[in-house]
Amino acid sequence: MLARQQQSYLGLTGIFLFLIGLAYWLNRQVQWEKQHSILAKQLADRDLFSQMVAHEFRAPLTAIKGYASFLEESNDLDTENRRFASNIRISAERLVLLVSDFLEVARLQSGKLKIKSEPVDIHTVLTAVIENLQITAKNKGLRLIYRAPEQPLIVTTDSGRLTQVITNVISNSIKYTESGAIEIECKKELRKLSIRIKDSGIGISAEDQKKLFAPFQRVGGVDSTATTGTGLGMWITKQLVTLLGGEIGVESIKGVGTHVVITLNE
Repeated sequence: MLARQQQSYLGLTGIFLFLIGLAYWLNRQVQWEKQHSILAKQLADRDLFSQMVAHEFRAPLTAIKGYASFLEESNDLDTENRRFASNIRISAERLVLLVSDFLEVARLQSGKLKIKSEPVDIHTVLTAVIENLQITAKNKGLRLIYRAPEQPLIVTTDSGRLTQVITNVISNSIKYTESGAIEIECKKELRKLSIRIKDSGIGISAEDQKKLFAPFQRVGGVDSTATTGTGLGMWITKQLVTLLGGEIGVESIKGVGTHVVITLNE
């Protein structure tokens, strides 16, 4: 009888300890849930604030850029003051680009960037982008060479975002190429389409290629040059390509040039 009583006490003690442990675990779960809710709200507030600030900055900066352009074209200013107006416009344009990059990052991180899929003719997209960037390339003495596909290449994707991706890559090539040409070609490989942008720029070392698509990274020793940027362009490009269901890679030799390859599912 005594042995059974001892076994009962031990069993009750075990059950009691189990219930205490269960209560502690449930309490921790409730606390974690509260912390998660608070953190999620803080992140949502941060994203909302970032987007609001970016939007609010963009309007006055665009106005500053516009007024500076008017002053540049005015016949009432002498050469020195016209140069000052030009510096104001250039600085405003840089700030607009910064704000645009930060706004795009906020949209990507919040998951609010929507993708609209529809049949898109790659040739039409590439032609439009190249036409828009011809003047920029010409001002640097560069040639944009487009090797058009022999037949229409159709892919189901977001035309606007694909245009943004290709514009980012070609603009980057123009920025880091001082002489020569930038070649763009597109071809079909199995059930995939590949867009290759080749430049004769400074190239990227094997070490720098590993961090090319990381945020706030500027590779190739460009920090010591006059080339400006946030270091977010290629990170944004990578995120957009991923959202489009594609891949982006780089082939480069430092001092020779760089090939950026964008692959999309047909």
